Amino acid sequence: MEGVIPLTFRVLVVDDEASILMLVKREIAKIDGLECLSFGLPEDALNWTDTHHFDIALVDYRMPQMNGLELITALKRKNKDAISLLMTAYGDVDMAIESIRTGVFDFIQKPFESDEIAMAMNRVTEHLRLKNQNRFLSGLVKKGHGKAALIGQSDAINSLRERIKLFARSDAPVLITGETGVGKEIASRMIHTLSKRERERFTAVNCSAYAETLIESELFGHEKGAFTGADLQRMGKLELAGGGTVLIDEVCEIPMHIQVKLLRVLQEKEFERVGGNKSIELKARIISTTNINVEEEIKQNRFRNDLYYRLNALHMHIPPIRERKDDIEPLAFHFLRKFSIIYDKKINSLSSDAMETFMDYSWPGNVRQLENTIDYAALQCDGDQITKEHLSIDSFADIVPIRPKPKAGFPERAASGKDYRSSISNLEKQKIEVSKRIILEALGTNKWKKSETAKALGLTRSQLVYRLKKYGID
Repeated sequence: MEGVIPLTFRVLVVDDEASILMLVKREIAKIDGLECLSFGLPEDALNWTDTHHFDIALVDYRMPQMNGLELITALKRKNKDAISLLMTAYGDVDMAIESIRTGVFDFIQKPFESDEIAMAMNRVTEHLRLKNQNRFLSGLVKKGHGKAALIGQSDAINSLRERIKLFARSDAPVLITGETGVGKEIASRMIHTLSKRERERFTAVNCSAYAETLIESELFGHEKGAFTGADLQRMGKLELAGGGTVLIDEVCEIPMHIQVKLLRVLQEKEFERVGGNKSIELKARIISTTNINVEEEIKQNRFRNDLYYRLNALHMHIPPIRERKDDIEPLAFHFLRKFSIIYDKKINSLSSDAMETFMDYSWPGNVRQLENTIDYAALQCDGDQITKEHLSIDSFADIVPIRPKPKAGFPERAASGKDYRSSISNLEKQKIEVSKRIILEALGTNKWKKSETAKALGLTRSQLVYRLKKYGID
């Protein structure tokens, strides 16, 4: 979509029961940003869509002329971007599987309460707004207004651009290393986009987001009955990707016994679902990322040396932005344009004190932290310029603080004197002790479970592991 992100979505409701149509129309009318059109017969709805646009289709499963899945299939031919929901009192496993293949977004089970319509519509509209925003911003990228991870003018980023183009010509596995937030995933997407696999699927598995028991199923899939709760057969990301690209994000989080299976996949180019014995050919390309020192993990017997060499056929390291300061200003202005569009504001500049703060800060969260900072500042700003007052840098200063600058007229020698260094050192020690105490309390509260503790602290699991290592918490 180009130009304007739509504020109103048109909902097409099809059901042969007049009472249901009346109830659904009444509930949708209560929701801002939705316009409802209703039909009692599928054929009437299809005829209407010949000359009219719709964004959402809410259809009944059991109807006289054709069932809901047949209607959704026909509607998809009219508008492939529309989101479909199914109302049914006859839900069963086979129908659910078939509806997923047809492209159904969600179900509403009959009989339903009136608030269930509102909840379903809220889920759909949020999905559509995010989708349209992403498409709009992608349009800006294609028109030359910025290329997400490749913004910058440093030698490092220029070298990275060339390496991405080179790696895109190969099918060999790629390992991308770098700190959290430097843009490893977006670099992997660029490799995929520039490769011959561009029209195939790009799918990602964030290994730090899953419990160890689920990573294997997420990668390889599972057969029905393979373990408790496996009620249906499920394809893993390696299978779903087809001939596309699979990103294994935070690969060092994979348990050792699954590393063995992944090694075999890379060697033999085939795998089995969990609980299955049928070999499935690996057609996808593997790209993996990590923010951890892999060689140190190998020394500590937490990562297999042979798997490392298989994954590391091609290697790319993305340096942190504190080592490429020339990229901070163009990145900041790129995010400024992005959030000005999203928040419908006319912010067109950054004040000199805001930019000076950006240049002095060490950015432990890298590009992602810079983006979040501009996001917050744009939200706070009511004028046309972001100033230092709009920033919340202190929220990000728990690892490395902003460097203090001597005040004008203050003797240079005094500003760098021994007493000042001692005070700063003591302050840093106090910060570390406070951080350690907070993490220990959270670990105790969550029974020393890393994933739950990380969630409670607002961190990813890998970020928590980083802090545990840094603070010497065993």
